[in-house]
Amino acid sequence: MTAATAETKPVVARMSIPAMVRLRLTTMSVEVETLCDHKADSALRAADASIRRGFQQGAASAHLRAVTLCESLPMALRIATSAVQHGFAEAAEVAYGRAVVLAATVPDARFVVQAAIDQGFTVVVAAGYARLIELAQTADEAVSVAEAAMAVGMRALADKAFARAMQLSVLPHERRNVRHCATRNGVNLAQTVA
Repeated sequence: MTAATAETKPVVARMSIPAMVRLRLTTMSVEVETLCDHKADSALRAADASIRRGFQQGAASAHLRAVTLCESLPMALRIATSAVQHGFAEAAEVAYGRAVVLAATVPDARFVVQAAIDQGFTVVVAAGYARLIELAQTADEAVSVAEAAMAVGMRALADKAFARAMQLSVLPHERRNVRHCATRNGVNLAQTVA
């Protein structure tokens, strides 16, 4: 099922497709590049067929099957978007979780985290911030993750992100900046780094 087709379907329950997801799907490459992604695409098509026949449970299962098969971030987002569109909350959460794992850059991981926040998938959000801490390559990136995690009440992850920022700080002014940001957010770096 293509992103364009998904947009024509009715939104179910309280779930909705954020505009940013629709935009992202139109700007990211959604080419099916691997055999597993071909199979995931087939599972999505089977889900669409089940929905047209009124077999909701079968369609939900097909979405979960597609998640286990997908090997690319664009495919994971396609599955998540379709699942959200049709009200399959469990499949959507699992798909966004898979997207977190497949995100290979800070911008991609940030995008998935924001999508998970929009849908209220707290477990995925936490996994996303943990992934962002792993992906951070500069102190500024790690501080940004820390402040974002703090903003949604994930203090433990914020502490880890500040500690990561200190590890990535090379110059004295970078370390001062990290300490300043940590103090402003009520984080004791002496305890965190230790």
